[in-house]
Amino acid sequence: MKLMTLLMVIILLSLFTGQLWAEGKYELLWTYPTSGAVYDVAISADGGYIGAGTWNNKVYFFSSSGYLLWSYETGGKVSVDINNDGSYIIAGSEDNNAYLFNRSGDLLWNYRTDGDVLDVAISGDGEYMAVGSNDYSVYFFNRSGNMMWSYNTGDKVESISMSNDGKYIAVGSGRKVYLFERSGKPLWRYMTGYSVKSVAISSDGKYIVACAKGVNVYLFDRSGKLLWSYQIEGDRGVNHVSISSNGSYIAVGGINGIYLFNRLGTMFFRYRTDAAIYSISISGNDNYIVACSNNNSFYLFNRSGVLLWSDRCRSDLAMSKEGKYIAVALGWKVGLFAEPEGRAIALKAEEAIKKAEETINDAKSNGYMTSVAEEMLKEAEQAFKARNYRKAIYLAEQAEANIETIVNDSRTLAFEAIENARKAINAAKSKNYVTITAEKLLSEAEQTYDIGNYKEAIITAEKAKVTAEEIIKNADEAKEIIKIVEDMMGPFEKLNLEEELLNKAKNAFKSGKYNEAKSYAEQAKVNIEEATMIYKTIETSKYVIDKAISKGYNTTIVEYLLNEAKDAFYTGDYNKAKIFADKAKFKAEEIIKEGDQASEALNISREAIIKAKSNPLGSLAVRLCGAEAILAQAEGAFAAGDYTETNNLATKVTHRVKLYLLLTYIGTVLGIVAIAFVTFKYHQRWRRAREEYEHAKAEVIRELEEVIAMLEERSRRA
Repeated sequence: MKLMTLLMVIILLSLFTGQLWAEGKYELLWTYPTSGAVYDVAISADGGYIGAGTWNNKVYFFSSSGYLLWSYETGGKVSVDINNDGSYIIAGSEDNNAYLFNRSGDLLWNYRTDGDVLDVAISGDGEYMAVGSNDYSVYFFNRSGNMMWSYNTGDKVESISMSNDGKYIAVGSGRKVYLFERSGKPLWRYMTGYSVKSVAISSDGKYIVACAKGVNVYLFDRSGKLLWSYQIEGDRGVNHVSISSNGSYIAVGGINGIYLFNRLGTMFFRYRTDAAIYSISISGNDNYIVACSNNNSFYLFNRSGVLLWSDRCRSDLAMSKEGKYIAVALGWKVGLFAEPEGRAIALKAEEAIKKAEETINDAKSNGYMTSVAEEMLKEAEQAFKARNYRKAIYLAEQAEANIETIVNDSRTLAFEAIENARKAINAAKSKNYVTITAEKLLSEAEQTYDIGNYKEAIITAEKAKVTAEEIIKNADEAKEIIKIVEDMMGPFEKLNLEEELLNKAKNAFKSGKYNEAKSYAEQAKVNIEEATMIYKTIETSKYVIDKAISKGYNTTIVEYLLNEAKDAFYTGDYNKAKIFADKAKFKAEEIIKEGDQASEALNISREAIIKAKSNPLGSLAVRLCGAEAILAQAEGAFAAGDYTETNNLATKVTHRVKLYLLLTYIGTVLGIVAIAFVTFKYHQRWRRAREEYEHAKAEVIRELEEVIAMLEERSRRA
């Protein structure tokens, strides 16, 4: 008898502390402290994600492993709901707003109503959301945040439930129960005798359950037909209802107990509690019922009504579809319970996925192509959600192995790149070129290689190789140009600017600044090429001047210009040198031309005087015109280099001689004519006199024609 009593005590204690179970034991996987008391919790159908809303305005989102993925602060108490795979979470706050987040915590949109948001619901695919507000309205949105419709019920909307496909929406508002189509069309409404506390709709939308203040439970079909209602005797009221996916079972939470009905309205079991049940949930497969009371207790039953397990809970709970996970509100904490079966392998799978994810992220941050591994990881995550943990482990390990293969291949490529860079640097060093920059890059490549950053090592080694090759190319080119410049400077006595550029090029070359050396040498080369052209111009000018000198011409002014050109040339002022050299050449050519003309004019004038003095009449003409005095002036001007004056004076001499010679001849002819006339008259020798006259006349005319022709020729030459 004592033994039986002891066993009963142990059983009762075990029931109270949650250590006794019939079909299995749930383990508390984790808890997470929140900044305020937890008001509402929701869990994805696969149990992979948990959402929570607190009394002090915050939304929390967790993975099933207990990692806080993100949180968000609103302006009031928060209710939440999650779609099947946890990719979207809808939150309603007493700050009048509804919020839609994605799994990453991005706020996709929010909508402000005219009152506190009291309840929210989301479709299984996350495509549709329903919101109930204290402003007496129901709001219906799509994922993009477009409000598809709203409906004023005339009373605050305290409870909303949606079919899995989002096609039907059940609403509890005031004393009425509504069913809406997705289009916003109200299919029906039912007036109860009391305020509706809770509504729930089956996943397929065929059945709707509601409870009203008091003790009434109602089950409707989609057409609005009341299939049954039940007034629970011995209870002081009902607070919450839940329905299985196919509508086969209905769980009810009352003030004094927990109840399970089938679709026909038959009560399967009843469990008396010491406190009111504020939250109740039935698994999608009908196997488990979990409830939470206001005395910090929650209960897990199988469908037969056997209490499998109990533990502590404060205000709300939610169960995954298969009943494997239960999310609970534990005061200022969120907790997750799970069946122990497969827990170890689930943890292993989760660790494998986490490790693969870290490996992929690390590889991606180092620039590796991770698309294949990411696809494997995605498949592993899907297998994990489907509870196929062994497949998840295999795929995660394959993803990690794929990255390792990529990294190993990259290691080989990095080693080869480093060796190629080393060969290029050694080739440059064999020519005694400065390779500090390339060697520094090679050292960086080796360091990144040593820490396993092979992608960066390849990039840096390639830079080192290219740098070494550029050093060889630039140094070879600079060396060649410097040699060309040295050879080009050979013929010149002194080129200050070019010598300075050449020295700068040599110094830059010695310090390894080969581009700079090449730049200086190229500039010197361009300058010398320009200097060579100017030098040729100076030499041409000198040749013309020497020619003028060889003719005995006065070249004082052009020699001055040539010296100015040379001075400018050797000071590097090539523009000035070219200007003076061109002037010297032009002036020398002008001197030669004018000198030749003056010399010819002098010779003609001399010949004219000599010819004129060859007979008495010409000598007379020369004396009469003063030609020899003018010729002396012309010769003086020639000696002074005034070739224009020389030409003018010499031409004047020739013209005067010819003119006076003509006048002398005319006088002579006239004298002969007079003599002939007197002779004819006085000796009466008319015929002879006439013949002599005609002969003399012809001679005069011939002489005049010669003089005129000579004058015309002289004028033409002048």
